[in-house]
Amino acid sequence: MLLIWIIGIVLALTLIYMVTVKGHYQVERTILIKAPINKVYDRIRSVKSWHQWSPWLHHDQDPSLKYQGKLGEVGSSLIWHGPYIGNGTLTLVSQVSPYSLIFELKQKRYISTLTSIEFQLEETATGTQLHWSMTTRLPYLFSFFLGKRQTQFNKDYDIALARLAGQLSHMNEPKFEFLGIQPLPPIEAVTRPFSGSTPEIFEQMEIGYSELHSQLGPNNCPNGAIFAQYDQAEPEHNFFCGKIGIPIQNLDICECHPELVRNYGDFFSLRFTGSYEQLSYAWHVAIKHSRIHHYKWDKSRPHFEVFQTGPHNNNDPSHFITELYLPIK
Repeated sequence: MLLIWIIGIVLALTLIYMVTVKGHYQVERTILIKAPINKVYDRIRSVKSWHQWSPWLHHDQDPSLKYQGKLGEVGSSLIWHGPYIGNGTLTLVSQVSPYSLIFELKQKRYISTLTSIEFQLEETATGTQLHWSMTTRLPYLFSFFLGKRQTQFNKDYDIALARLAGQLSHMNEPKFEFLGIQPLPPIEAVTRPFSGSTPEIFEQMEIGYSELHSQLGPNNCPNGAIFAQYDQAEPEHNFFCGKIGIPIQNLDICECHPELVRNYGDFFSLRFTGSYEQLSYAWHVAIKHSRIHHYKWDKSRPHFEVFQTGPHNNNDPSHFITELYLPIK
C-alpha cells in the first residue's frame, strides 16, 4: 500500500513539474525585401500595419482591433479579440537604432502564451535584409507536444514575411480569400493520371494538359477551368498522386474519352492569388483555417485545385488564381 502511495505522489509531482516548468519554442527567418530600409522599418514598427500581414488575424472575418499609444513609438499596442483567434496584445517595447525593434506578444486562445519578437534590418544593394526571430515560452507539457506542429508554425511566419515583402515591393504577395463551405458539382472531363514528388508532378501536369489539349483538337473547347484531383497527398514524404482534368461538354470526335468526376459531400474552399510556387502556403492556410473553425478534414476523399487563372491564360504568375477544395465531414 505504501508503494502505491509513493508511486502516486511521484506521478503527481512529475505531472505538476511538466505543466509548470517553462519550455520554449523559437523561430528565426530571414528574407530580402526589395524596398528601402526606412519603408520596411516604418511598416513594421507601426502596429496598425500588422493586421495586413499577420499570420493570425486573417483567420477571423472581422476581429475587433484597438490601438493604444502613439503609433510607431515604444509603448504603442495593438489589441485584438475574435471568436476564433482569441485575445491578444502586441506591444512595441524597444526601438534601437540602427533598425532594431523588439515587440512583446501576449495571446490567449486555449492557453496563455508570451512571445518576444525581434526584428533586425540591414540595408543592402538590392533592398532590405530582414531577420525576424520569435521566442515563445510555453508550459513544458505543451512544448512536449509541439513535434509535428512546429513545421506548421514555421509556415505561418514564412507566409507572414511573404505577405509583408509583397506589400512593400508591390509584387508576388500571396492573397487568400475564404469562400466558406460549398459542394463541388460533378465535372465531365477528360483526364490524365499523375504521381510522384513535387518537381515530377509539376512537369507531368504541364505535359499532360498540353497533350490533352492536342488530343481534344480545335473543335473541343474547355467547358470551365482546368483542375487537379489529389487522391493521395503526403507532403511530409513529398509524394502526391491523382489526376488532372479539362472540363468538356458535347465532345466532338477526337482521341479523348471523357469521364464524370463525381465530388461527394461538402468542401471548404479558399481562393488563392499567387504563383504556383506558393501553393503550399495556400494549403497550409486552408487547413489551419478549417481547424480553427472546427471543420473536420475528411482525408478519405480527394481534394482539388481548380486553376481559374494560370499560364494558359495569364503571363504573370503573381496573378494566378487557384481555388482549393478541402473535403470536410
